[in-house]
Amino acid sequence: MDREQHRNVFIGISSGSIVQARDVHVHNTVAYPTPYQLPPDQAAFVGRSEHLEQLDDLASRNQETARTAVITGQPGVGKTALAVHWGHRAREQYPDGQLYVDLRGYDATGDPARWENVLEAFLQALGGPQLVIPASREAQKGLYHSMTSERRVLAILDNAASTDQVRSLIPPGARCLTLVTSRKGLPGLVARDGARRLTLDPLPTEHAVTFLTSIVAEHRIPEATMAQLAELCAGLPLALRIAAEHAANPGTRIERYIQELSDEQSRLDALDFSDDDTSTAVRAIFSWSYRALPHVPAPWSVTCHQHQSGHGGSARRRRRVSSAEGLVPACRRAPG
Repeated sequence: MDREQHRNVFIGISSGSIVQARDVHVHNTVAYPTPYQLPPDQAAFVGRSEHLEQLDDLASRNQETARTAVITGQPGVGKTALAVHWGHRAREQYPDGQLYVDLRGYDATGDPARWENVLEAFLQALGGPQLVIPASREAQKGLYHSMTSERRVLAILDNAASTDQVRSLIPPGARCLTLVTSRKGLPGLVARDGARRLTLDPLPTEHAVTFLTSIVAEHRIPEATMAQLAELCAGLPLALRIAAEHAANPGTRIERYIQELSDEQSRLDALDFSDDDTSTAVRAIFSWSYRALPHVPAPWSVTCHQHQSGHGGSARRRRRVSSAEGLVPACRRAPG
């Protein structure tokens, strides 16, 4: 028989030396880099020591099943910041990769990400461009399980809209960890999959002031003024960061800016930028949650619409949604 018929060919990804012996022939390959997909860590991260310790504890547990944490809380409270910050701290614990995806569960710019598309992207990130991804979804999930079963991988599934959107993306390996952030509590993951829920509250005043100070330290804003800003921003890190940026602007008169924040009708305008980055607009962040609600009580629906359109309704109703501080409890009462 022709010797060519017995030739074994290896095509794949190698991180070490490749040896050729007798009839084994190997194509030279280049090691594919380990995926480290996390966004940059925030320069200013304050507080959350209790939640960081809970994540440390979850990661250190000796168990035979995958570890999952659901980080939940109202819009702008810092869910993504916590997940990403912890991921950077724990990078050495997950040398086989750190996967990240924004699932766009509450994004006004487009539809939520489909888990099927994310799964393919994760497979490609772990296996490299030479990986042949099977056509069927079940085979893809099986391959994902196989590729992560013995690896130490961290997956951050950010801004999830539902349990169904994330369940197939959780690496099942016992040495893997998944952090899911969502404005919902995702009870299905907790009850069925054993996920641990971490609920974030707004920062207490002390931490909020420290957060502001770390951003605008060189501008020497009086501590009393910082405390006012912290209170007016309701302890929400997103609002605090925007307020700090405005306060640090040389053209901002801090006394006038505080007056704008104190006026419930102009507060959301004061917590906005003039550019087109909707991801840093407090009004937009809350409105995305409103649009995602499966059912909205009539008074809240009408009020929110009136505020978005800028007309209609009583002044009292408009004030209910025109302040960050007033909007928070309204969203808490809403279904979903």
